[in-house]
Amino acid sequence: MKDIDYGAVLADLEQRRAELDAAISAIRQITGQAVATSTSPASLSDIPSDAFFGLSILAGAKKYLGMTKRPRKAPDIAAALERGGYLNKSRNFTATVYTTLRRAEDRGGGIVQMPDKAWGLTIWYPGGKPKRANAKESEVQEEEPEINAEETTPDEPADASGQGQPS
Repeated sequence: MKDIDYGAVLADLEQRRAELDAAISAIRQITGQAVATSTSPASLSDIPSDAFFGLSILAGAKKYLGMTKRPRKAPDIAAALERGGYLNKSRNFTATVYTTLRRAEDRGGGIVQMPDKAWGLTIWYPGGKPKRANAKESEVQEEEPEINAEETTPDEPADASGQGQPS
């Protein structure tokens, strides 16, 4: 009889569960249903005290979201970062985290805010809402500059000065 590598089986099942959870969350968002944020495989007590030490707020938030595999609100993310060793001197760390996440979303930083104000990773929502900066750009139609055929004559030889003026 062959020995079963239960560690590999468990890792495979957890990966499949994560993929299914991401698909379920994406469908819930598309259909306008609330995305579940109450259950978590990684509670604050499960976070190692050095999990986010030396990381930026954004990198730490992404790591935490990846650990929980669920969208989280800014106060939850802030508490997890502090529990995981993120050092800060902010008077209102939750506000600092929120601002960092909002700016990252605006810049396409791999994070997106849900309608219920929870934050998730954009990879969980393929085809999800675009970053806000892109939406503004698409509303403004750029005009292409008109090209005057008389001004652009690539077949004419350049003069001795190299300025490209016809003689």
